[in-house]
Amino acid sequence: MFILVLPLLFTMVCDEGLQAAPIQEDLGMTPERSFRENFDFEILPGTGPGSVLNQGNTVALLLEIPYLFTSGFIPPESIINELLSRGSRDAGMSGGVQWAPYRLKPGEFDALVQELMSAYPHGPLVYQEPAAWVKTFEDWHVWVMYKRHGVPWEEHKRLNDIVVTLEEGLTKARMENDEARLKTLHLEYIQAGTRLSEFMMAHLNK
Repeated sequence: MFILVLPLLFTMVCDEGLQAAPIQEDLGMTPERSFRENFDFEILPGTGPGSVLNQGNTVALLLEIPYLFTSGFIPPESIINELLSRGSRDAGMSGGVQWAPYRLKPGEFDALVQELMSAYPHGPLVYQEPAAWVKTFEDWHVWVMYKRHGVPWEEHKRLNDIVVTLEEGLTKARMENDEARLKTLHLEYIQAGTRLSEFMMAHLNK
């Protein structure tokens, strides 16, 4: 399992090419879609230009997102909706996926879980309701590391929240073309990512 966890860890905190997390919009304004409905989405390469146009339903899309199911856990409905509403998941050198933002049609999550369990080709998937403090996709990753590897979630979440806040600041600075702020935040982001990486490595190597 460590072989699978480490690429995810370094993708999240050490890849300078990783796209900063978008500032979240109101999910209520995002259109709904049945998970069975087919639509177009793009598979982004890990290196070089270009992308591959694909078509499938929500199950096919989620299975293409790098590292999403590496832990063997399926995210809860709120986290799936947050992820789908972003419209992209760029894992830098590990590639990514891009699609038109949407959220799940209400009442279909249980059926989606069953479809994912049947379709995942790399081992069993399970669904377990996460702790009450899990509010975002990043929180869910912290919870998964606690459940699978015993990484203390309080400190992990504190360090991870710093990285997420800096990512949001980087996104805003880019939008405003604030080069001075962008340079400062980029350095802070690398430093915070290093602290998070060192914390994770110390606990995963025990």
